[in-house]
Amino acid sequence: MTLNIYEIEGVFELQGDVTTYNAQQVEMYFEVMLRLKPQVIINLSRLESMDVAGVYAFCNLLNQASKEGKFLRFVGANNFKLQNAFLNSGCNLFDFNYFDSSAKKHFKNFTILSKKEL
Repeated sequence: MTLNIYEIEGVFELQGDVTTYNAQQVEMYFEVMLRLKPQVIINLSRLESMDVAGVYAFCNLLNQASKEGKFLRFVGANNFKLQNAFLNSGCNLFDFNYFDSSAKKHFKNFTILSKKEL
């Protein structure tokens, strides 16, 4: 599937796939947007898939924005189609602990005890 990017009320909505084949172009596109706009918000909730290359492209953007004092935010962490890419990359683009949330989903029947409880 191709990738479409729509700007709706200042939020960039991504629809389709971000993969090895287009991750570099996506990164370059948003590098330009970071230069042109005071803030960039990218919504990943409508993506059909993303691989590790896509996650790394977004991590690079986040690091670049941070170094340059730019505002870059990602939304759409509830898109479970992207879960494997995030877990395999080790990158977290969101304000909450994506990895902890994923672990709780998969291990919801386990109880974690502190040393005091052991």
